[in-house]
Amino acid sequence: MAFPTIWKEFGFKFAMLVIATSDVTHPNASCPNDIDTDARLQEGTTARVDFVPSCSDNVDTGILATCNATSQSEFPVGVTTVTCSCEDLSKNTDECSFIVKVKDVTHPTASCPNDISTDARLQEGTTARVDFVTSCSDNVDTGIQAVCNATSQSEFPVGVTTVNCSCEDLSQNTDGCSFTITVKDVTHPNASCPNDVDTDARLQEGTTARVDFVTSCSDNIDTGIQASCNATSQSEFPVGVTTVTCSCEDLSQNTDECSFTITVKDVTHPNASCPNDIDTDARLQEGTTARVDFVVSCSNNVDTGIQATCNATSQSEFPVGVTTVTCSCEDLSKNTDECSFIVKVKDVTHPTASCPNDIDTDARLQEGTTARVDFVTSCSDNVDTGIQASCNATSQSEFPVGVTTVNCSCEDLSQNTDGCSFTITVKDVTHPNASCPNDVDTDARLQEGTTARVDFVTTCSDNIDAGIQAACNATSQSEFPVGVTTVTCSCEDLSQNTDECSFTITVKDVTHPNASCPNDIDTDARLQEGTTARVDFVVSCSNNVDTGIQATCNATSQSEFPVGVTTVTCSCEDLSKNTDECSFIVKVKDVTHPNASCPNDIDTDARLQEGTTARVDFVTSCSDNIDIGIQATCNATSQSEFPVGITTVTCFCEDLSQNTDECSFIVKVKGYFE
Repeated sequence: MAFPTIWKEFGFKFAMLVIATSDVTHPNASCPNDIDTDARLQEGTTARVDFVPSCSDNVDTGILATCNATSQSEFPVGVTTVTCSCEDLSKNTDECSFIVKVKDVTHPTASCPNDISTDARLQEGTTARVDFVTSCSDNVDTGIQAVCNATSQSEFPVGVTTVNCSCEDLSQNTDGCSFTITVKDVTHPNASCPNDVDTDARLQEGTTARVDFVTSCSDNIDTGIQASCNATSQSEFPVGVTTVTCSCEDLSQNTDECSFTITVKDVTHPNASCPNDIDTDARLQEGTTARVDFVVSCSNNVDTGIQATCNATSQSEFPVGVTTVTCSCEDLSKNTDECSFIVKVKDVTHPTASCPNDIDTDARLQEGTTARVDFVTSCSDNVDTGIQASCNATSQSEFPVGVTTVNCSCEDLSQNTDGCSFTITVKDVTHPNASCPNDVDTDARLQEGTTARVDFVTTCSDNIDAGIQAACNATSQSEFPVGVTTVTCSCEDLSQNTDECSFTITVKDVTHPNASCPNDIDTDARLQEGTTARVDFVVSCSNNVDTGIQATCNATSQSEFPVGVTTVTCSCEDLSKNTDECSFIVKVKDVTHPNASCPNDIDTDARLQEGTTARVDFVTSCSDNIDIGIQATCNATSQSEFPVGITTVTCFCEDLSQNTDECSFIVKVKGYFE
């Protein structure tokens, strides 16, 4: 028998044998435990429930359970049985079930009327009959009735009654509400006041009178109500007419009022007050009279604004001598009082002493130490004539250098006096002589090379004064800053005659600046496809004298530096040509990984070694932005023999900076019988 014929017969019998062997084991259906939850959705009548049933089988995988309800469905209030079944590819089945119990947890809504206010009309005005309606609503149950602590159309007493109502549904969820019923007493009481009262003021210095009176309140319901008045019995009432108003209020705020007047008369006289006796000087009408200010007042226990009447007015001119002023006061009730005082005017006008203005002159006599001065003084008086001035120096005397004060005085026949004075200043007009050294040049050595200590001597000479010292804008042995300083000195004698001189001090800067570089910089190449890096750095120059010095470097901040090591050198130069330099290293690292490239997945048939392996050719490569010639390393080599099945080939690339990349592909070898 030919091989194909044998193979067909044998293959057919083998296939028939396979078909005759069937799967008869049912799968296993698994349901969750029973679920209890609260109704929250659709106004509290349903609940969304999550659940997961599963199917497991000894042969088939991926079997899904079929249920009469889906997970995340909305289940109604009550008990629902969920049944799930599993069927494998051989039609073997299994089922399970669980219960979903949804509870009603939404309380009903109790509705009460607004607060009710009404007047008492029944039972002699002590109660009122009130109608009201309350209700209950629920999302599930119907016909629920409210239960209250009082019924509609009951009689409610005067005051505030709180009515509380509650609702309960069939699931024992409850709600309550309340409202108040206010029954008001609307009958007012009766207020009673005495007749009007007249009396005299005797108390508190005659400004008040104590008055007794009685008021009362009567009411058809409440007892013991007391009248409230704007004044109390046995109070002190002021002079004049006072209206007393009284009111009665029952416990329901119903009110009534009455009023009466209390008239208190003023029987006390006012008080006239005069100033003390007045002594003053005659100043007016050439010193024969004086204008006198005075204040006379009237005080009264009741009336205000009472004015005194006097036999002389304030600000009148009173003659030299003694004048008696008499004043009287009368209040609005014709009660009166009076007082008096004396005005004494004295002659106290002094004469007038007249001196010349202050005199300034130069020393010309006795080798310039004195000057002869002429002057005139005089006396005038409003009464006496021929008065002569008496001075402590005479005209045409010789006065020394300096300031001399001349004092003069005048006295009239009444021993009133006056004085005056003036100064005679004799000035020294010869200036001194100031002497300075020559200009000075030196180097800065002190205070870190910013200053130099300089010695110098200046002198003053004068034809009169000795021991004059020069005043300079700098002192000898001071520290002078770098640069040119002009020293100015002046001499002043005791008469303020002056002279000055000046010289320059030049201090040179001989200290070099300080160049400051950053620490060495390590960074990664990111720019120009990862071959360079932009580097920021700050180099500074500090100097003991000059500011704003800029460093000069062989590279600039924010430049692109190549991969590798670059030395940056910087220098500083101040305005005096003193220099300094510093340097640092910029190291740029290659951080860009190479690119590993693998072929697409390979499908082939097993041909070698009795059909169990296949020899597979493939090509992998590595590319890099800097290094060349990188070879990929794989867990299998091209032209290797791969077994039947799926083999994952992984390849790895690494550049000279240890940056890496990898790729992979699948080699699928099919068996001969597939």
